Amino acid sequence: MISLIAGKKNKANFNVIETIIGATEFALKNALHDVGKLHVLKIRRLMKNPKTGALYIYNGNLHQASAPGEAPAIVTRNLYRSVGYDVHGITEVDFGDKSTGLEPYGRYLEEGTKNIEPRHHVSTAVEELKEKSQEILIRHLKRTHRRSRKKR
Repeated sequence: MISLIAGKKNKANFNVIETIIGATEFALKNALHDVGKLHVLKIRRLMKNPKTGALYIYNGNLHQASAPGEAPAIVTRNLYRSVGYDVHGITEVDFGDKSTGLEPYGRYLEEGTKNIEPRHHVSTAVEELKEKSQEILIRHLKRTHRRSRKKR
């Protein structure tokens, strides 16, 4: 373990450490935003995939519903448009159906209810993108630390 004692000679070392910490936090936030965007695109792609559920008429148009286990089918596009993400600090990103007040509806579809079997769209995207998300985090951190070494 390295210990630094406050003093005039060590001021430069403290400045370097503070710079590295700030750069790391910045890199993590940027990485989480990239992960969030990636997940939103994946969730929307899953919702666009062909469905195998029941056929029915909605507003005069033939519509194919999603079967249990498939991502929800797009009917009004409200749920599709509401898919988003929120970054909280440097350690957490939430994915889901946020901005239009449809969050409970998206959660009911994701988790299921006593009358609706689950239509996994968020958890499927998270599972499929786990490795890619880790790669994004590592890439951002490596890039930041390469830059911070060049500045010293």
